Amino acid sequence: MINMDTDYVNEATFSLENVGTHDLDIESSKIDLVVEASSNRNMSIELENAGGILTRVEMDSACIAEKLVNLSMLMMHVATKETDFEALATSGDILADSVERAFEFDFLSEILDAESMELDRFLLSIQTNIAEVGEIILSNGAGETFMTMEEKLHDSQESLKQLQDQVSEIRAQSAKFRRTVSCFHGVENWDADKGSNFLEDDQLSSMNSKIKLQTAEQQRHFLRMLEKSLAREMDLEKKLTESRQLEEELKDRVHSMEQEIFFKEEEMMDICEKWFGAENAAEVLMGISKELLLRLQIFQLNLNGSIQREAELRTKLENSTDQLEAKEIALQKFDCSSTKLNLLVAQTDNLKASLSEAENNSVLANSEVFTLREKVTSLENQLRESDFQLSSVKVSADETDQDNALCSEINEMEDVIDDVKGKLSRAESRADNAEAKLKLLEETNMKLNEELDHLKDTSEKVDFLERQLRESDLRLQHAVASVEANQEKQDMLFATIRDMEHLMRV
Repeated sequence: MINMDTDYVNEATFSLENVGTHDLDIESSKIDLVVEASSNRNMSIELENAGGILTRVEMDSACIAEKLVNLSMLMMHVATKETDFEALATSGDILADSVERAFEFDFLSEILDAESMELDRFLLSIQTNIAEVGEIILSNGAGETFMTMEEKLHDSQESLKQLQDQVSEIRAQSAKFRRTVSCFHGVENWDADKGSNFLEDDQLSSMNSKIKLQTAEQQRHFLRMLEKSLAREMDLEKKLTESRQLEEELKDRVHSMEQEIFFKEEEMMDICEKWFGAENAAEVLMGISKELLLRLQIFQLNLNGSIQREAELRTKLENSTDQLEAKEIALQKFDCSSTKLNLLVAQTDNLKASLSEAENNSVLANSEVFTLREKVTSLENQLRESDFQLSSVKVSADETDQDNALCSEINEMEDVIDDVKGKLSRAESRADNAEAKLKLLEETNMKLNEELDHLKDTSEKVDFLERQLRESDLRLQHAVASVEANQEKQDMLFATIRDMEHLMRV
């Protein structure tokens, strides 16, 4: 029973863990979708930012290229002013017009230098933006969109390199212009650099032609880049709209998932409440089950004791039934012996009657014997008197006739005496026979009384055994009733345990 409760607690806890794992899997999948949606949203944001940066870089590159064209024109104009300034410096005539031209050259060279420095700083910011876009592309990995952006980035890098070369050339030329101005302010420097400036006139003319060629090529190149950038921008706008639509769909999905997650969280809260309630109920039911288990063990011990008592009572019952069968046999024998006893009682009554008759006969015989003895004594006395008379008669011879009469009388008397003696002997024999019969009847009566007492004791034992049998039957009925009650309690306990298992499953 303990193993069953433990397996049921272990089976219930397992079902709750499966439910929690399934909900956690659903929630984790939804979280993954949310994370994926957020990552897609972040990717689309980064894609949009990178596209915006590249578009801004292309637009800035186009502006810089246009500005470089203007600066190239300015540089050629400044170079022309430099030629005039050098001619003025070599002539040595200082006029108001020459001073104005010198200030104009100085001012234009300052403007050129400032603009070239500004373009250099601007190109550095563009280079930073290009590096940022490269990091975004490297961080997000491969993809068709990122491949297009990578190509666009490569074109921007090439354009940036060309622009940097042009700016460096303009800055170098601007530095030369600044040296020319500084030489004008210092004669010694001017004398030192005079030959070099004249040597660089040919280089300046060739550089101007080169700048013009580069400017035309750059314009064509930037036009092609602008066309590509416009096409790419349109493609990016299309992809951006698609990504925005995808973002809206993902937002809707995320919103629906958030609602589902909210509902699932509410369900999880309900499930957790039910689970905590079930856990508390399981604890309570576990305590109840332990108590019931103890009661069941006690009932089991009582049941085992009842079964042992039942077995003992069954053995006693079997012994009692055997004894009862033996007693029934004895009772049958007793019935037979009672019939015999009745016969013996009848015989005893007959013997008593005959005994009374024998006693009466004995009394009569005794009275007859007494009378006969009296007669015998009287006859003996008469005989002695007759003998005496005979002796006296013998003396007298004369009395012969009397002697003969006396002899005849004596003979008659002897015959009477012999007859009386025979009767006496027969009466004595009859008295002896009556006494023997009386002794035999007394012995028979004693035996019959003993058998009657034994039969009475046997009947009492039969009654006692019948009472014991009835008591053992009652005990057996009580034991069977207690066993049935214990079985009903055990069935009720099993039903309670099954209900507890059902509740723990629920």
